[in-house]
Amino acid sequence: MIRIALLLVVTGILMSPAYADEQDELRAPQVQADEIHRKLNAAGESTTPEDPARWVAAGERGYVNCLLTVLGEGPANNAIVTSGKRLPNLNDLATGNSSLLVWTRKLAFPYDRLSSQSVSEILIESFELRRNSKGRLKTILVKNDGAPLAVLFTAERNGAAIKLSVLRPQ
Repeated sequence: MIRIALLLVVTGILMSPAYADEQDELRAPQVQADEIHRKLNAAGESTTPEDPARWVAAGERGYVNCLLTVLGEGPANNAIVTSGKRLPNLNDLATGNSSLLVWTRKLAFPYDRLSSQSVSEILIESFELRRNSKGRLKTILVKNDGAPLAVLFTAERNGAAIKLSVLRPQ
């Protein structure tokens, strides 16, 4: 089963009316995902994550997928990808979530060979940041324990930097 879909987020979220609206926006997809997960479990079908080596083999696209998974499930609420600079280390972003950290340690991404420019281009395309400096994507990711989680990713482009953020249901 695919671990997550490509998405992006906004940070610095406080309990404002906009924040409450975004929380409401995640409730219905989370209920639907929980129901599908319950039915899959009842039918004995697996929702466990795929082999981490598959994501590493996918290069930059695999890295983006894993970056968003770690943001969605992990303790970090945001990350910054800057074209021409080293990519965020997934182990660092997963620190504080022992189960997720076990998974990220299996991801042997060759950070010194991954292109931050290519990762930025994937994010720009995914979040439609060519015309706008901000983009968002709502998705369901499959957590490390196989349970679904509705998340809202936002991305904000500022020059060569793209700030990714995540909002999870409360």
